[in-house]
Amino acid sequence: ARPTDKLTRPQVGALLEGIRDVLGESLAQGGTSFDSLYVDVNGQSGYFSRHLAVYGQEDRPCPRCGTAVIREQFMNRSSYSCPQCQPRPRRRA
Repeated sequence: ARPTDKLTRPQVGALLEGIRDVLGESLAQGGTSFDSLYVDVNGQSGYFSRHLAVYGQEDRPCPRCGTAVIREQFMNRSSYSCPQCQPRPRRRA
């Protein structure tokens, strides 16, 4: 929800590091396949979906704090987050 031009250089660095970590872990586990069309050469789906903490868990408790997970839709996609653990950026006056 934060405009990218408002991120500081250290925030961009931390974000990129987090993205690399998650993508690396996902690739090591064969990815995240929700569709039978996306499988490996052996016809197996990826196992990373077992490690998703809040994706697809709308209204269920966050595993970290117990707050209900929310779903936000945009462009035929969905994003899931915990409003307590992942608060929206504050608006400046």
